[in-house]
Amino acid sequence: MVKHLLIALVLTGLVSLPAAANPVRRDHIDVELIPASTTIEPGSVLTVALRLKPDEHWHTYWKNPGDSGLATQITWELPEGFKAGPIQWPAPTRIDVGPLANYGYDGEVLLLTDIEVPRSLPASVPIRASAFWLVCEEICIPGDADLALTLPAGPTAPHPLWSDRIEQVQAALPSPIDGLDVRAQLAGGEEWILSLPRSAMSANGNLAFFPDEEGW
Repeated sequence: MVKHLLIALVLTGLVSLPAAANPVRRDHIDVELIPASTTIEPGSVLTVALRLKPDEHWHTYWKNPGDSGLATQITWELPEGFKAGPIQWPAPTRIDVGPLANYGYDGEVLLLTDIEVPRSLPASVPIRASAFWLVCEEICIPGDADLALTLPAGPTAPHPLWSDRIEQVQAALPSPIDGLDVRAQLAGGEEWILSLPRSAMSANGNLAFFPDEEGW
């Protein structure tokens, strides 16, 4: 009886399901758009994540892919007055492929974008994005997808499935460290010498260098 009642409520629209785009399956990867809120509040900032979940042993790339590969790209199609910021990239890991050193993500990653919302909104707002990526194991396969979700206007309502996860990703994003004196000197055509205090080395036993820009 309870099962029948739940089905009837969903069919008649009395039970609202969490907002999210349906996951898209491509070669060796699942892709979807995930909003931090199930509604859009006028005059706010909405965080939306592009979720990439490659198959086991496959990976995608950071903004600087390293010696090979290609960074994931997102092109937003938003209503008038909306403005999407740049991708907020989580810290990558080094992925060695033979003699090549690549930078990217093994397993699932959420690439966040903050979207500025105007003060005047319609009752429902469509958000669309075209995503392009490269997913690799021993071979690399390019992929793309057109993704969309529609959110109602209203006070911010944290997404019951993804809000906490998005907050965790935001908290772990790379950020400047005040007071840490790090210097870089170009010693040769392609060789850099990095200098930092011994105290930083002892406090951070596992340090890794990732050049922010491609080509270095």
